[in-house]
Amino acid sequence: IMNTKYQNRYLRKLLANIARDNPKTKGVVLNGFTIGNEHIAQLTMSLVSNTHVEILCLNNCGITSKGAHLLAYALGKNRSLDHVWLNNNKIGSSGAEAIASSLTKNQTLLTVGLSNNSIGNHGGKALAKAIGQNHSITDVFVEGNRMSDRIEDEINRICDGEVNDCGGDDTHEYQFCHGGNNEKSKQEDNPA
Repeated sequence: IMNTKYQNRYLRKLLANIARDNPKTKGVVLNGFTIGNEHIAQLTMSLVSNTHVEILCLNNCGITSKGAHLLAYALGKNRSLDHVWLNNNKIGSSGAEAIASSLTKNQTLLTVGLSNNSIGNHGGKALAKAIGQNHSITDVFVEGNRMSDRIEDEINRICDGEVNDCGGDDTHEYQFCHGGNNEKSKQEDNPA
């Protein structure tokens, strides 16, 4: 376990390298760091114009829905990231919806890890729709969330190329991709 003083010093140095668009900074690995929204905001602004960072690993960093909204802004603008790992955080459905929105704009990402983030059905549906519209993503990991097995399976099918988009004539597909009025889904997202 790293101490907070070391984490802050390392984080300051890394954020400065990302902001300078240092060509040697290809990967950002901060797994297990406690990263507050202030640092997420700094990271977001640095990633927007960065052209070298290809891998972003922020697993188990305590990232909340608000942090996911901040990161989503960067994901929508950045054109160098290939792999983003945000597993074991607290992103929730709202954060997943923000990330999904950015995935429709980003055509460079190949892999997105969102396992164990308390993402419910609404977030899962938003991700499935976005992945169906994205032509670069090949893998999205969503295991261990609160979404139904059906939604998780649909995301996997889309990544496997079995479903190319959410514009089909199939009624089930339309309701799934466009948030058909499903009371059970709403209850699963907001358990009592």
